[in-house]
Amino acid sequence: MTFDLFTIGILLAAAIIYQFLPATWRGWALMTGSIVAVYWLQPALPLRNADFILPTLTVVLALGGWYLTRKPDDDAQQATLPQDRIAFAVITVLVIGMAFFRFIDPDFR
Repeated sequence: MTFDLFTIGILLAAAIIYQFLPATWRGWALMTGSIVAVYWLQPALPLRNADFILPTLTVVLALGGWYLTRKPDDDAQQATLPQDRIAFAVITVLVIGMAFFRFIDPDFR
């Protein structure tokens, strides 16, 4: 992936849209945008499927770090457990959705 004028325009449009989002949606938009950016900004590698596996391992490492540093008996973190499950489901759907981009014509990607 290269940073051409089209890519910079997309990132600028996303920043403008993010500015007008309600405060409750900004965290979800930032998480979604970060997951998409990890896959989108990965350069094409000569190893087969490495441009998908490496970002996926990065996301798994981040989720594992979150899980290992979480205090399961803390009442404040128990209150956020439903949101954590929704966030995990959203991340899983995004990763699976990014996997389907390999079926798109390389010129369109």
